[in-house]
Amino acid sequence: MRKPLYIKEAQKLSLYNNNIKIEKEDKKILINVEDVSSVFVEDPHVIITARLLSYLGENNVSLILCNEKFMPSVQSVPLYGHFNQVGILHIQQELSSELKNQLWQKIIKAKISNQKEVINLTTENEYVSNSLEAYSNNVGLNDFDNREGIAARVFFKEVYGDNFIRFGNNMISSALDYGYSILHSALTRLLVSYGFSTNYGIWHNSSRNPYNLASDLIEPFRPLVDYLLYFNLNKISFPLEKEMRIKMIKLLTYYVKMDKIYKVEYAMIKMIESLIYVYKTGDVNGLLLPEIVANKFYED
Repeated sequence: MRKPLYIKEAQKLSLYNNNIKIEKEDKKILINVEDVSSVFVEDPHVIITARLLSYLGENNVSLILCNEKFMPSVQSVPLYGHFNQVGILHIQQELSSELKNQLWQKIIKAKISNQKEVINLTTENEYVSNSLEAYSNNVGLNDFDNREGIAARVFFKEVYGDNFIRFGNNMISSALDYGYSILHSALTRLLVSYGFSTNYGIWHNSSRNPYNLASDLIEPFRPLVDYLLYFNLNKISFPLEKEMRIKMIKLLTYYVKMDKIYKVEYAMIKMIESLIYVYKTGDVNGLLLPEIVANKFYED
């Protein structure tokens, strides 16, 4: 299984015999591209060669550049991801509203169920857990009555306290944004590799968001970030310290459940493969979505 490559400081990144060559002062390190799923670069002064960028794209490795606050701000993905890219695009464009509504219902039910499981694994508040289960069971087609938003308010209040404001200017929101961006970037890369156009979403359809489909499919994975943060609230700062940033990047190597227990990044692959099946057959029950399982985030 490929793993993310984290680069905090470097003078130059280039290609050498199919390896990523990292140069820093008098040191040179070679990393085999075939072992890497994505490259996170935090140093704003690093020089990256065009040859390396092209080779990363050819091998479906995304490059993620961070801003001065260490937040991922730019991502490169391959221009051509799959031999049947045009065929996949036609299927996306012809997707019926009915199937989209069913898919979004299933996605939001899974998200709220995972929020419930995070409560079971953290605060163990039975009342909140039961409330979230009820919200999940009552998600309608296309979540027309916004069970997702109602559940989120209950969930965040329990995990982060009464005073937490999700989109406020606070350390927890910043940390959540960082964690979500890690998952979002991985999903985008994988979707492109399977021939999807990420512009065409299921529920998200913003003309300003070139990654609408990734924004849809990330939803059941989001509670994984909250699960990690709960056990690391005393380590959150603004901006995030290196230790927490690395923990977030490692989210892709933790575990969720589908038909079996998989690492997060492989579970994303299984989900995308099942989505192709759903798009071709119209059988929404074929969509595989992750279920939160116990992970030892507190022992990192």
